[in-house]
Amino acid sequence: MMIAAYIVLINVIYVLIQFNRFYQEYTVNHDQITAASLIHFRKSTKSLLILSLSSILVLPFFYVAAQADDAPGLMLFGILLVAIPFAVTGIVKVLGDMMKNTIQ
Repeated sequence: MMIAAYIVLINVIYVLIQFNRFYQEYTVNHDQITAASLIHFRKSTKSLLILSLSSILVLPFFYVAAQADDAPGLMLFGILLVAIPFAVTGIVKVLGDMMKNTIQ
């Protein structure tokens, strides 16, 4: 379980670094979206998708813990932890498409 948690933690840190690079590029250019900031945004979108897929690795551990403690709420919490990154990925993809249209 610790290995899966570390994999997810590494991906979270990478996503935060990519969003930080995007924000720095955005603020340096005086609140204008450039091609370089769009590249950082696409990298962050891809890393967020990897985070979503790697969070699925944690779900079996929630199942085992829910069975051992007879706690179905723990399983729902695990499903929620997996569903949130997928929802954020969808929102970020829509924002990326909107940014791409503003540049063109």
